Amino acid sequence: MENVKIKYLNSFIEQSKEENYQGPKFLYKYRPFDKFTYDMLENNYLYLCPVEKLDDKTECNAELDFNRLMDLETTNLKNECVEQIIQMIRPYTSEDTYKEVYSKIKKIMRSNGTIKPNYMLDLSLELQELVPNFEFAPFVNEIVNIPEKLDDPSVNPQIQKLISMALNAKTDMGLCSLSESPNIEKMWGNYYANDETGYCIEYDVSNYPPLIKIYCLLYMMMKEKQI
Repeated sequence: MENVKIKYLNSFIEQSKEENYQGPKFLYKYRPFDKFTYDMLENNYLYLCPVEKLDDKTECNAELDFNRLMDLETTNLKNECVEQIIQMIRPYTSEDTYKEVYSKIKKIMRSNGTIKPNYMLDLSLELQELVPNFEFAPFVNEIVNIPEKLDDPSVNPQIQKLISMALNAKTDMGLCSLSESPNIEKMWGNYYANDETGYCIEYDVSNYPPLIKIYCLLYMMMKEKQI
């Protein structure tokens, strides 16, 4: 199921760039009856909770440390970066192919755990044949070009803005999570619907103007979360 959602999310992001929403027509919100219930219904709005007040303290956490991913002097990819690339491949292939990819990448790794970017790029064509749904070369190029982009005056303000948005997301953003089904037993049985005493409201989002701000969420076990 996670593989399907990852592929859906990737395709959804590409569609969003063209403002061509292809997601579910209806989304659902589970809520308890509280002082906001009737005001929300009467005035037709959804409450966006500040991220810093969400129960999940890991929401929108951002850490900025390029040194963990690459040696900024040599541009060699560090072991943690390589491991993340390897783990990103897993949802797109079978376990046997994943092990084959893992083995090939490990063979070009230096004794200190780093890999020269050109080695990874040379290998990318071979890896692309094994995992056609994952674009190796563009991903590696993006990482390798980080130092150059940081020093480019024309790009630097854009990067700074992006970094600022990520680091300040907890205080500057509001989120509202919705479900694709009104019949999720766990949602009815927990505090979202106040142990089955709350309600679930359906929203037709097919004509919602800012559709590019609706994203599919994928939940993963913490031990599997590499990025």
